[in-house]
Amino acid sequence: MSVALLVGMKKPGQPFDFIILHVLMACHAVRVILPEILAEWHARLFQQWWLFAIMVYIIQVQPEIRDYTIADYNLGLGVGGGAGC
Repeated sequence: MSVALLVGMKKPGQPFDFIILHVLMACHAVRVILPEILAEWHARLFQQWWLFAIMVYIIQVQPEIRDYTIADYNLGLGVGGGAGC
């Protein structure tokens, strides 16, 4: 979902939205923190992340998520999928 927000709302020729990027960073932080906290807190942590993602989407005036930009995004992997080629 966070990738869909970040890549799907990017306008051609514009940089990524810095505020939306925080949703992706928070998702990664939850993934890293999850094994370190008690299982009873997992659901609450996901709930808070989801509320944060919804809040950011609303604050950004609910921009359209263009799914075709996700499928067409060039990862820059080059021929054969080698990183940095």
